[in-house]
Amino acid sequence: MATGTDQVVGLGLVAVSLIIFTYYTAWVILLPFIDSQHVIHKYFLPRAYAVAIPLAAGLLLLLFVGVFIIYGLKDAGPSHPAFRLPVTFSSGFSPLASVSLLSHADVGLSRF
Repeated sequence: MATGTDQVVGLGLVAVSLIIFTYYTAWVILLPFIDSQHVIHKYFLPRAYAVAIPLAAGLLLLLFVGVFIIYGLKDAGPSHPAFRLPVTFSSGFSPLASVSLLSHADVGLSRF
């Protein structure tokens, strides 16, 4: 069960999300139908930002997820399953057997 602090934080996040959703919806969907001289237009940014801000937020989100994954794999080290290559199949056939692979020392990756 969530503690009282968790519930307050969750409620705050939901409230902020609803405010942002309502503002963005009014900005993008309703504002074009209101006369450009109306006083309500001074409370909204220019329409070009309606695309630029979500685009920048999405790119930042992808950047943070990518950095998180890269550091997670780096901290896991070479023993992590993501670093292992299949050497042989159950039938004994190995597609990598005829390929000469460089060792870590050959390419300067001996620290891994």
